[in-house]
Amino acid sequence: MSVVGTLLVLGALIQGARGQMRSFPFACYPTFQWIVGTEMPDLLVTAVRDSGEEVLVPQGRTASGYRTQRQWGEIFSLVGMWGPADPARLRAYVAQAAREPAAHRALAGAVRVRVFRAEMSVVPEERARPPLRRSLLLELMPPL
Repeated sequence: MSVVGTLLVLGALIQGARGQMRSFPFACYPTFQWIVGTEMPDLLVTAVRDSGEEVLVPQGRTASGYRTQRQWGEIFSLVGMWGPADPARLRAYVAQAAREPAAHRALAGAVRVRVFRAEMSVVPEERARPPLRRSLLLELMPPL
């Protein structure tokens, strides 16, 4: 029993000394060294019509319109918060999201699908406002 305990403590100490906050199975707690700002990244998917109009494609949210912690982790990974955005993963995500009825309806008749990293305000009163900035990560042609 003491051998197992020693190995667990040793693993945590090594990862803590390395500052590894996202490693499995051992990681240290976040240091909270970063100052949180008033914006955070999000993933936006839009369907572009023949007219050029962009329609927001609903994706990655619960029925009440919010994201779970798991969904936020996936979104942060997809938009490149911890490394470069991977086009293959973005394509797979959009294809999976397109299976949802609301997304499928929004994508009907699209000539192009665009995936953006959007910087959104986290100020509660600004929740419904458009993104502060957005940058194109991927552009796809239907069918997905």
